[in-house]
Amino acid sequence: MNAAYTGNLKELKDFNKRGILIDELSARYEKEFGVSSESQINSWKNSIPIVLESLENPRFDEIQVLIEYRLPIGEERVDMILLGGNAESKKGLVIELKQWNDFKFNPESNEINIFHFKGFGHPALQVLNYFGRLKHLHSCGEEYEFKPVLFMHNLSNKRKEDFYPENFRNLELDVFTVYNESMDNFAELCDEFLLPSKLAKDESIEFSKSPYKQTLPFFDLIRDHFNEIWEGASDKLSRAGFGLTENQKDIVSKIMESMKNNEKKVFLISGKPGSGKSLLAIYLLITSLSERRSSVFVARSNRFVPLIRDCLRDNIDAVNGVVIYVDSRMGNNFIGRDNFRGVFDFVICDEAQRFRQSNIKNIMKRSPVTVFFHDEQQILNPPEEGWKKTFFEEAFHLKKDIVELKLHVAIRCRGGEDYHEWIEKLLNLEIMINPPTELKNLWENRYKLKLFDDIIEMKNYMKKIHEIDNNNVALVASFTESDGKPGRKLRVGYPLQSDFNLYKGMDIRIDWLMEPNEYRHFWLQGGSNNLANCASIYGSQGFESDYIGIIWGRDFVIRNGKWSKGELPVNYDNIDGLSLAARNDLPLYLKLIQNRYRIFLTRGMLGTFIFCEDEETREYLGGIIN
Repeated sequence: MNAAYTGNLKELKDFNKRGILIDELSARYEKEFGVSSESQINSWKNSIPIVLESLENPRFDEIQVLIEYRLPIGEERVDMILLGGNAESKKGLVIELKQWNDFKFNPESNEINIFHFKGFGHPALQVLNYFGRLKHLHSCGEEYEFKPVLFMHNLSNKRKEDFYPENFRNLELDVFTVYNESMDNFAELCDEFLLPSKLAKDESIEFSKSPYKQTLPFFDLIRDHFNEIWEGASDKLSRAGFGLTENQKDIVSKIMESMKNNEKKVFLISGKPGSGKSLLAIYLLITSLSERRSSVFVARSNRFVPLIRDCLRDNIDAVNGVVIYVDSRMGNNFIGRDNFRGVFDFVICDEAQRFRQSNIKNIMKRSPVTVFFHDEQQILNPPEEGWKKTFFEEAFHLKKDIVELKLHVAIRCRGGEDYHEWIEKLLNLEIMINPPTELKNLWENRYKLKLFDDIIEMKNYMKKIHEIDNNNVALVASFTESDGKPGRKLRVGYPLQSDFNLYKGMDIRIDWLMEPNEYRHFWLQGGSNNLANCASIYGSQGFESDYIGIIWGRDFVIRNGKWSKGELPVNYDNIDGLSLAARNDLPLYLKLIQNRYRIFLTRGMLGTFIFCEDEETREYLGGIIN
C-alpha cells in the first residue's frame, strides 16, 4: 500500500483510546517496510496522539489519513497526509512532524543542530519538498489542492524568529507552522480547508497506490523558469561559470532530435573527469522537461544524489524530485530494479560506470531514449559493471541502436587534455615512468601542481590561497587509516584507528565527512574552505573546487619501481568488497585504486596539492613534480 497506515481519523482515535495505536502502526509498518526502529516508534508516540487530540471533535472523523506514506519513487516517506474535501474539490495537508523542543541555528551553513546531532536542513524545506513532489510528480497531483504543514508541537512560538531567521522568512509564508501554543490554529485550518470531508471511503488507499507522474503544470514551470534553473545549478556545480561548448551543443542536438522522432536509442557518452558530464546531464534534463517530456536524472551515490537535488532545490518546487536513485538495498521502488513499473520518455544516467549490469538492462527498458554518461576509469568497486561492452550487450538484446559520443574537452580543469595525459603516464601501473618534461611544459603555466613534505605546511598554504584570492579549497583522501564509523572519523591526527603514528605530536585534526547532509555544506556552501574535514572518493565525484589538497594514503604506493598496494592492512574501504579484492584479486584492486587517485588529481580546477603519507612515494613524486 506504500504507507504504514491508510484509513480515517475515527479509526485512529479509536486505536488511541484502546491503547493499541503504536502496536497497530508498528505491525502495519513492518508488513510494508520492515521492522520499525526505536526512534521511529518514539516519534509516533510523541506526535500522533497530539495530532489526534487537537482534532478530537467528531466533525473531523471522516478526514482520511496516510501515515508514513512512501513517495512513488525511492524510499522517502511523508510523516502524515490528511485528505478531505469532495470528489470535485479534493484537498490535502502534507504534514512533517517534529518533536524538537530546542535547536541551534547555524547561520554559516543555514542548518540546524539538535542536541549533539548536527547538519539538519530546515524542516520547512523538507515539507516543501514533499509538497512539491505531490503537487507536480504524482498522478493525483492535478486532482488535489495541497498545503504544507510543519507540526512543531513541542516548540514555543517565542522561538519563531530564531526558527525563521531573516534569510528563511519566505519559508514562514509558504509553510503553515504549528507551535505548542497554536494547536487551535491547526484545528481551524483542518476545519476550513478539509471539511466537509466527503471523499470515497477508499480514497486514502487509492492515493497510496497512485504512481509517479510529471504533471502538465510542472512541465510549464520548467519551461517558464528554464534559465533560472540552469544558471542556479551550473553556478553551484561550477564556481567558475559554465556555458555549453560546441561539442556539447552538438551532443544535445543529436539527443533531442532522437527524442522528438521517438527513436529507440541508447546514447553512451564518455568523458574524462571534469569534462562536464554532470552539468550536461542536468542541461539535458531540464531541456527535455521544458519540452514536456517525462524525464528523470538517475545516479547511484547517496552523497551525489542529495547534492544534485540541492543544486536544483532553490529554484522550483519539486524539480529536485526528478533526480532519483538507481537502486538501494532498502526496497524495490527503484528504476534499476526488475519489478519497477514506471515508464518515461527520457532517462539520463550520470556516473553510469558504477551501475550493475541488471540496472543497465532495466533502465534501457524504461524509456525510448536513454542517455548514459560514463567513464570506465572512474569505476570504483568490484560489483560496478558499467564497462563499455555491458552497454552494447544489453542494447543488442533489447534491439536498440547504441550511439557513442565523446566529450572532447576537460572544461574545468585548466590543465586540459595535456594535464590529463600527463596524469595517465604518472599513474601507469605497468612500469615506473617519469612523465616527459615537454608534456609538463604544455600545462604547468596554466595549472598549479605542488607536492608538500609537511601536511601542516600544505594546509597553511591552502588557507592562504583562500584568504588572499578568495579561491575555494578542499581536502580529499581515500578510505585509509580509519573507516569513518561513529567514533572513528579521525583521518589526520593522533591516535588513528590503524595505529599509524605519523601525526603524533602534531597539532592537527582532520575528520572524515560521512553523512550526505555534511557534503551539502562542504561543497555547496563553502564549508570545505575551513580545511577541518576531508571528502572521500564517494563524495568528491562530480564536484570540483578551485584547489584540491590530496592526502595521499598508504593504500597506493611506489615499491620496487612500480605502483603497488601498501604492505599494511590500511584500506578500510570495503564498500562492495574492495578490501576483499585487495586480498584476492590484486590486479583489479590496483586498477580500482588507480581510478580513485586519477579522480582526485583532476578535481582541482586551478591546481592540485599533494601530501604523501608514505615516504618512498613522496620522494618519487617529489622528483617528478618539484
